[in-house]
Amino acid sequence: LESTRKYFEKKQNQLNAQNKELYFAGIKKNKGEQIQFIPIEKDGWKILFAAVTELANQWLDMEYFDFLKPTKKEREKFLELIKQKKAECDLLILSFHCAEEEYVLTIAENQKKFYHALIDSGVDVLWINHPHVAKDWELITYDGVPRKIIFYAMGNTISGQRRNPEFSNPANRREYTGDGYISQVAFEKDCGKPKISWVNPVLVTTLITDEKYFVIKKLNDEFLNTLEETSKWKPYLSERKRLMEQIKGKTRCQ
Repeated sequence: LESTRKYFEKKQNQLNAQNKELYFAGIKKNKGEQIQFIPIEKDGWKILFAAVTELANQWLDMEYFDFLKPTKKEREKFLELIKQKKAECDLLILSFHCAEEEYVLTIAENQKKFYHALIDSGVDVLWINHPHVAKDWELITYDGVPRKIIFYAMGNTISGQRRNPEFSNPANRREYTGDGYISQVAFEKDCGKPKISWVNPVLVTTLITDEKYFVIKKLNDEFLNTLEETSKWKPYLSERKRLMEQIKGKTRCQ
């Protein structure tokens, strides 16, 4: 954890020297520190960004994570903290590594209820991860105006789980671990409140070369057209693209 934090600090300093920006959150410098909300100032916007986890593969050095115990009591305390932090900024972005079952394409109602509580408490962009498969995203409108967004799961951006693709059955649930999406979200101010003006999700996939390199590509027709007709990857990824395109944004009115 310490080496990871130092790496990003070094990279951050290098980019700052080039007038470029990098922000990261979720790892504490010292044990016992409170969950950090990283301030970002951009074009007159005051933004806070936090990255919180409810679980880990190993519990060693958990004191250095921005960790939230997944209990009702701790979640309620966290919701109060979100309310406080929202009062300090224009836009609040939360990356949330959830205590949710992996490899499930649907969204559990009890989890959805908590995610909506985070939104109601002040989160503007809720970026959920851990399931390893992509799920729908949700645009939340208030009086018809889109102001907040939930990404219920964006899949694996860089996947080490596509080790043995099932080329004959691309719809197998496990095959979803090799794909994901990233997204741009544009905000503008509307009567002093954030308003979402643009959402651009981009599908990505992991291709394994004959040399066993894992290569990240945009999952689009331009990429598919570069594949050999005789390649087993072309029909497989073409079907994966069709399946992934069924994961779409929905609108929820408040």
